[in-house]
Amino acid sequence: MNDRGIKEAFRLMTEGTDPAGAADAVRKAVAAESGAEHKSGKEKVPMKRQIRWTAVLAAAALVVVLTAAVTAAPMLRNYLNTLSLQEDSVTRLTEVPEGWVGIYTLDDLDAVRDDLTGFYVLMEDLAFSPADYEEGGRFEGGWEPIGTCTAPFTGAFNGNGHTIDGLRVEISDNTSPVVVSDLQARSLGAGLFGFAEAVGNYRFVTRVEWVLTGEEDANGDPVFAEQEVTKKIYDPRDDNRWGRGGLIKNLRLTNASIRLLYQPVEFFDLRSYAGAEKLAAEVFYFRTLAYAGTVTGYADYVYGCAAENCAVEVICTGDGLAAEWSAFYDVPVEELRTANPKLFTGGVTGCSYLIDSCAADTRIVTRASAAYPAPTSCVGGLSGRMSACVTSCFNGSIEGDLGDCGVGELLIHDVPRVLPSAVMDELVIRLIYTNDLSMSNGEFTGKVYMDNYAELTEQLRRDGVTADSLHSYFEAQGCDQDTPNGRWYANKLRSFYSPAEPGKETIDFGTVQDLYADDITGQTFYVLDPSIKPRESQELSHLIQAAFPGTTFMDFCRENNVKYGSYYVYDLRTDPECAFEGFDFDAVWTRDEVSGLPVLRIFG
Repeated sequence: MNDRGIKEAFRLMTEGTDPAGAADAVRKAVAAESGAEHKSGKEKVPMKRQIRWTAVLAAAALVVVLTAAVTAAPMLRNYLNTLSLQEDSVTRLTEVPEGWVGIYTLDDLDAVRDDLTGFYVLMEDLAFSPADYEEGGRFEGGWEPIGTCTAPFTGAFNGNGHTIDGLRVEISDNTSPVVVSDLQARSLGAGLFGFAEAVGNYRFVTRVEWVLTGEEDANGDPVFAEQEVTKKIYDPRDDNRWGRGGLIKNLRLTNASIRLLYQPVEFFDLRSYAGAEKLAAEVFYFRTLAYAGTVTGYADYVYGCAAENCAVEVICTGDGLAAEWSAFYDVPVEELRTANPKLFTGGVTGCSYLIDSCAADTRIVTRASAAYPAPTSCVGGLSGRMSACVTSCFNGSIEGDLGDCGVGELLIHDVPRVLPSAVMDELVIRLIYTNDLSMSNGEFTGKVYMDNYAELTEQLRRDGVTADSLHSYFEAQGCDQDTPNGRWYANKLRSFYSPAEPGKETIDFGTVQDLYADDITGQTFYVLDPSIKPRESQELSHLIQAAFPGTTFMDFCRENNVKYGSYYVYDLRTDPECAFEGFDFDAVWTRDEVSGLPVLRIFG
């Protein structure tokens, strides 16, 4: 069902002249949508994804119609578009909102790196000149991306519908190898921003550690030296809001050039070679992870951004470094152990959690190294990898020998950061009577149900069991021992989500609204604990797969207004005649008069 169908179905309702006719129109529209083919189950998303409506949404729509409540129209109109494209409307702000910092010049933009926790709004179009990058220029050698992996940008940047022209980033990762204990410390981020993260209750600490310099002493042993290392530490006492920051929105880049020379080697185990006794047990040689995009290398949330006539080039080097390592440790090149080097490249961002309402016209070029196998790479027109991507399109090109993921690679089993109570309750109900999880070599392969699983879970729904009433329900039933495994699974999943409700000041309700398509007023949400570790995230993913086999959980989330998965996303190389279904051309988008392609209204 396209936007025209939605608006026609609800026009009568908003006018209040013919509720019966409106109800019939909604029934027909929902029925038509329910019968549409739904494409899912693939990690790579080269073409548009359509959403499947359920009886739940249909019933909700009919209730709204029959009660003549006019608040339903905005929900449906914004179903696939972020509600935070602008604080008040799709027009540009003319005054800097309270608590934000206005950006008027390139020097102001450069000063953002001095306070990575601030909230900024761009108030003017900005343009770099070639002289800025020349010797003696303000940004000699190229723009330094804002935010690093150890000190990311944790605030918000609102481009306010303005354009930054002529950005040039040149990063050459050709330094000698360094040994540190934090394996993420040398991740690279190339773009206007390097790393923008919603860090939640984290703080950053810098301390001095002993690292290997790559030099030898008179006895031929490796030389160590002190070096400052910054690490991210979770602090429950910190009053930062969960999910806060890591947001870039309403920004257009034109004629940007991002170039990254990347050495595709991560780790090298030194413990079995010369000087091993001087190395800590967990210290490895490693090479960087790399993230490259126009707007940002990595960002948690990217809304309403566009890249026009831009280029991203990533060249994997390291041939000389391989020879250096081989000679230094007297080890044949082929014995140098690598561990799945990773590269993420995209037209807007290299990697992100959510991309909403973005467009990219970007030429992406990647090249592998001769000395090492091609790294594990994700190269996408919008983002190399993401957990959610909606109402966005790519109209550029991808070439080279490091792959092509279409608009981007979708993490189909990532753990959602925000869940409404309806989704959390259903997850809990489905897990309670799951007797065991089937695993093979650490991978989830299925689940084992208790007897009468369908009947038991349906009884829980009839009894109105929720995630928060689970314990009291079973106490009242006197059957604490009936579900030993399933109860544990359900409680474990629930324990990693904090309810967002009045009095929970640590929850960032703005982020909750950004990840949800309906009005959040009066609803209870569960926000993922930002301190979650990779191993714990994998465990939660297995629990979700047990409750919803395959990719059905993505369907269920989207049907309950959660922005999760990829849908209404177009790769114009493979679908040049697409209808741009799901794009709100009345409020959010317009069309270019010449090309007919979508353009965000805020840039008009």
